[in-house]
Parts: sequence; structure tokens; C-alpha cells
Amino acid sequence: MRAHEHVERERTLHQLRPTRAGRARVLGLGLRVNAGHGLDYENVGPVARLPHVEELNIGFAIVARSLFSGVDEAVGTMARLVHGAGKRGRS
Repeated sequence: MRAHEHVERERTLHQLRPTRAGRARVLGLGLRVNAGHGLDYENVGPVARLPHVEELNIGFAIVARSLFSGVDEAVGTMARLVHGAGKRGRS
């Protein structure tokens, strides 16, 4: 992992701390936990690993990427990232 990738990963994990903290309250109110708005190919893995996240709203990232790489590649790459995150366990 390159230095800038490590810094970006740490920044993403830092930004997820309030999400983890608020999760119990949201679940206690009987609400569902969904994630979106700003998810992309770089940060979807850590978000997909969060416990109790039921849905990822990743349409914009896929559509934007598909303009350059095609729909099959865009959807396939995102699916691998999301499913790969689940295999590594939730944090």
C-alpha cells in the first residue's frame, strides 16, 4: 500500500467512527441502517463491512464509472468490492 493510500484509508476509517457510534441508537429506534451519498470505488469496502448496514446506495458511482469503462466493468468491479468486503468480515 502506498503512503497516500494508507492516509486515505485512515481518513475513511476516521470518518466512519461517528457512524459506528450512532448505529446502536438508530437500531434502538427501530430504524434501518443504509449507506450512500459519497460512496465510491475507494471507500465502499470499509462501509460495506459495517455491521447492520442493510443497503448500499452506490448507483451514482457505477453510472459515472460506466461512462468510461462500460456498464459490465463498472457493475462487476463494484460487486467484487462489496462482496469481497463481506468476506473479510464486518468491523
